[in-house]
Amino acid sequence: MTFNEYVIDWWKDYLSFIDEGTAKQIMENEFIGEEEAVEDYIPEDAESVIDWLDKQDDDGEKIYKIFFGPEATDCVYDNIPDTDAFLTDMFMHCAGWYNNPDSASKPSFAESFVADMAYHAEDYETPLGFFQDLTHGCQSGMIGMLIHNSDCKEIYIKHIDDMEEWKLEEEESLGESIRNKNHIPHYTWMCWLCYEELGFQIARILFPDTF
Repeated sequence: MTFNEYVIDWWKDYLSFIDEGTAKQIMENEFIGEEEAVEDYIPEDAESVIDWLDKQDDDGEKIYKIFFGPEATDCVYDNIPDTDAFLTDMFMHCAGWYNNPDSASKPSFAESFVADMAYHAEDYETPLGFFQDLTHGCQSGMIGMLIHNSDCKEIYIKHIDDMEEWKLEEEESLGESIRNKNHIPHYTWMCWLCYEELGFQIARILFPDTF
């Protein structure tokens, strides 16, 4: 799913579980002005507040900013995940291992890297901003867990087999070798490579028009 599709799918699923009281609270707090009444907005063809909210589903970015963006109101509604959990689930879904934790294709470093991406992406209006910044590479210092060589060495040793396999698969996909042109320590370069390529794999699915 693209970002817009994923958010809208979540929104429709969420509306299927809430009651009219919660729906009215959401409509009043998030969709209409303080001086306006719900009754002024419910069109004749809408049977309920939930039905009205269901019609506000064409803009995933708007829905995301309301409930998960940096300026979102602290969650006061039942069963809405926090932003970190929402993004982690979204990214894992795009990475291809959703609801399949035992998938043999999931590299051992995936969950920790995805969790870190979600942590960083929380600070952006939408996760697109994070992935755009990631195009500057981990060498920019934006990924705290991969700044120090000592940390990268520890991560690489822990995941060495899966990281080397990931690199081989990327090379097969590209049809050419991926080289450490700047001659940085191999373990640091491998961590950066795996983090960046995993991130771009996710970004290409979420934002196909940009990546």
